[in-house]
Amino acid sequence: MHTEEVKTLLALSQTLATVRDKENLLRTLIEQLQPAFGFHDCGLFVFNQDKTTLEDWTVSIPTLSPSAANTLLAEQDAATTNFHDSVWELIVTQLRQVQQPLVYDYSEPIPGWQYYEQSPVIEQFGYQEAMVSLLQMRGEELGVFCINSLQKGQFNESHTRLFGQVVHQIAVAVANILANEEILEREREKTQLLEISEAISRIQNKKQMLRVIYESIRPLFPFDSAGLFITDSEKDLVYEVLDSEAFPDLLQKTLTEQNLLGPWGLSDSNPNSWWVQNHVVIRSMLEEAQFAAGKSGETQFEAGLSYGLKQMIGGPLYANGKKIGAICFNTRQDNFYSSRHASRFKSISDQVAVALANILANEEILEREREKALQLSVIDALINEHDWGRKLLAVVQAIQAHVPFDYASVGLQANGQTRYGYRFYRTGHDEYQTMVPDDFLRLSGLSPEQYTKLRQQRQDTTPLLLNEVDFRQHCRQHELKRIIGQTFRFQSHLLIPVPLTREGRFMLAFYSRQPNPYQPYHLDLLLKLRPTIALTLDRLLAYEEVETLSKQLKQENIYLQEEVRTNYRFEEIVGTSQALREVFEKVSRVGPMSSTVLILGETGTGKELVARAIHQASPRRAKPLIKINCAALPAQLIESELFGHEKGAFTGAIERRVGKFELAQESTIFLDEIGELPLELQAKLLRAIQEKEIERLGSNKVIQTDVRVLAATNRNLEKEVAEGRFRSDLYFRLNVYPIKLPPLRERREDIPLLATHFIQKLSKKLGKPISGLSNGAINEMQSYHWPGNIRELEHVIERAAIESVGGIIKNLSLLVRSEAPPVMLSPGFQLKSYADGERELIMNTLRHCNGRIRGEGGAAQLLKIKATTLEARMKKLGIKREFLITEQAGA
Repeated sequence: MHTEEVKTLLALSQTLATVRDKENLLRTLIEQLQPAFGFHDCGLFVFNQDKTTLEDWTVSIPTLSPSAANTLLAEQDAATTNFHDSVWELIVTQLRQVQQPLVYDYSEPIPGWQYYEQSPVIEQFGYQEAMVSLLQMRGEELGVFCINSLQKGQFNESHTRLFGQVVHQIAVAVANILANEEILEREREKTQLLEISEAISRIQNKKQMLRVIYESIRPLFPFDSAGLFITDSEKDLVYEVLDSEAFPDLLQKTLTEQNLLGPWGLSDSNPNSWWVQNHVVIRSMLEEAQFAAGKSGETQFEAGLSYGLKQMIGGPLYANGKKIGAICFNTRQDNFYSSRHASRFKSISDQVAVALANILANEEILEREREKALQLSVIDALINEHDWGRKLLAVVQAIQAHVPFDYASVGLQANGQTRYGYRFYRTGHDEYQTMVPDDFLRLSGLSPEQYTKLRQQRQDTTPLLLNEVDFRQHCRQHELKRIIGQTFRFQSHLLIPVPLTREGRFMLAFYSRQPNPYQPYHLDLLLKLRPTIALTLDRLLAYEEVETLSKQLKQENIYLQEEVRTNYRFEEIVGTSQALREVFEKVSRVGPMSSTVLILGETGTGKELVARAIHQASPRRAKPLIKINCAALPAQLIESELFGHEKGAFTGAIERRVGKFELAQESTIFLDEIGELPLELQAKLLRAIQEKEIERLGSNKVIQTDVRVLAATNRNLEKEVAEGRFRSDLYFRLNVYPIKLPPLRERREDIPLLATHFIQKLSKKLGKPISGLSNGAINEMQSYHWPGNIRELEHVIERAAIESVGGIIKNLSLLVRSEAPPVMLSPGFQLKSYADGERELIMNTLRHCNGRIRGEGGAAQLLKIKATTLEARMKKLGIKREFLITEQAGA
């Protein structure tokens, strides 16, 4: 190596040791090397990290002349160029093969590069020759350095040898500059990330996050549009977009309404799509559009292409090891994003992920608080002391703050019927009109029969969310929904059935005139509300049932108390006659059984006492005997009394009532005067006895019964059957075990015992000591035929006891009558018409008053009528006051 070469290398080495930037490096190279090589200018080209592009450092220094080597680039005005498929790839390949600098004669084409001859720049600058060498550092290729000469043959062998030594020192300088730039770049990134972190730390909701992405991140990480995807376990992915230039309409919509543009589901997405990847992805917009091809409608990527977007960079957002979404940035420039952007993007996305996780957690807390507040509002509405109409109105008012609607229909459905059903029509922001069925029938033009039929056809058992097209399709299959929608011009429908533990389900149905007001989160909110509503309603209905049973128990207690006060006990059947002993024998036989007994006998023979004796002898005696007199109630009320009724079953049925058959469950019912039961009810009674099941009026629910039936009548049922007034099948069902009671005239030996028994009772009741009856009274009682039997005997003795003097009842002749006394008429009575009688009364009164009508002592005062009324009656009857005065004067 010559001395001059050594001096050049030493001087260059000393100078390059202090170089820290591109501009100083290029100035030093020109100043130090130009005297030694005699070149016109030089070019320095540096690889990017992945060796895909070359950056011309001379272009970035305005004070230097353009490098002739730029003519080898595909685009002469670009600071960087793609390395592959360019002349540089060919040159570098040749340099790698020879491992030393190469000299190119511009007058001869570069071997293998067919487009070199077409470059006009060579001729423009007059370049003749160039020397090129690789810049390598520890085996790593850093770039290419070249010098250009205006003279052919300028570079000889010594130049080539010296150039090979020089490029090694240039490589060291380039490596130092790159390292320094990387340090500076990291410092700048840290500063930028701190600024971004500070901006992100102030984010409280997704709307603010989108603003920060645009206002804080964009200046540090260039993009033309940004997309934020948020993963939801229930809704897959939802998409929010931010753009000030490419998508100005979506930006405004997102920032003002916080709308979610989506959802985009993971399951139906192409697995190659960028948002399902777990690393940073750089792709062309065209590539993504091709991945999304085949889906119905225009994809977001196709929309991006239409706005001129060409490339995107995107990656996942993770928080606590869980993927919560993805973020992407889009640009209108081709090949803008490279691997050097990926690390910065990762740092930014990590911070966005933390902020998004906090936002989602905060939103979840707020959402839970809103849900809890709604649940409390609904519970408060249901448990207040108001009637059901006001309860349910308060429920829909609470829901309206979260779910939009114009019309709400709520109610409890059980056994095909609606209980507590109400419809509320919104007339203002918080104003509602309660609609009764008649209002809807009037507006829709339906008859009550048509409406009932359509309601029975409708079976809503699953939640529904129907907007516009779906609602129209649903209405084609459900006539009542179609009529509702057509009548009120509704376009959407939201329905939530709430299954209840006890029976039926509670229905929440909402309608809106808007085409698309209902979203999945509305349905989710109401589904979360279902357990609260179900639990509260189950408790309310249970309380109602407890209250009903409590009322029933009170009725039973009252009934029992009345029975105790008004009825005899079994041991009070008094008598020793053979006929009565036969009755006792039959009672003892049939009492322990569950057979139906028909008790026959005249009125007043004690049929009810026998029925009570049968019940007391049975295993059912622990429960009260329930009795009903079939002749004591109107025909239209007997069915309700026997079988009960539901609320609203008929006019006046203001609450549900339990019938006597239900009261007699596992006990005995006594049907007195069964012969008086109307024919239309005999069939239902037959079913109750034969099938052991009943139905309340107004209900189709079958109630199983376990009731023993005792019936009594004073009629000849066989004759009633023959004459068509009593069903033969019911007669045979009742006449399982007949017991006929003897009349009192057939057991006269029991009369003294009965009389003594009644006297003992009456003595306590009247507070009057009565010791007994005289022989005459006893003989009189035994000689009487007693058509009223024992009941008549008791009443006769009570009258005699009241009249008795001295404690002994001696005579009953004035009390026992077989004939009615004659009617007594006044002497001189003559039958007259009403008008004649009135005329005579008025004339006699006027004569008594000397013709005076008015005033004290006048006829009007004596007759206690108005004077004007009396004068009107006189005129009608032809009575003249003047005649009476003349009559008196003549007298």
